[in-house]
Amino acid sequence: MGYEIGFLVSGRDDDGLVDELPSLQLTDKQEAAWRRIVSRTRQEIGAAEVDRYRTHLELWLREPAMQLWYEGDSASIEVPYW
Repeated sequence: MGYEIGFLVSGRDDDGLVDELPSLQLTDKQEAAWRRIVSRTRQEIGAAEVDRYRTHLELWLREPAMQLWYEGDSASIEVPYW
């Protein structure tokens, strides 16, 4: 159980449920932003694991526990509430 915080692009309707999530297609600018996020996380917090999935990129830490999903124009972060 934890808190989830979402960062969404203004004006985008993310309330609709879809059966099939679209494949991730990042722009060069979004790829650069992802590299900055990973670099800064590793600089400030330490070792962070990175995974690339068909629909999103993911960064996670064991200590402190944190999971970040990145989809280019939106992201969410989950942290335990304990």
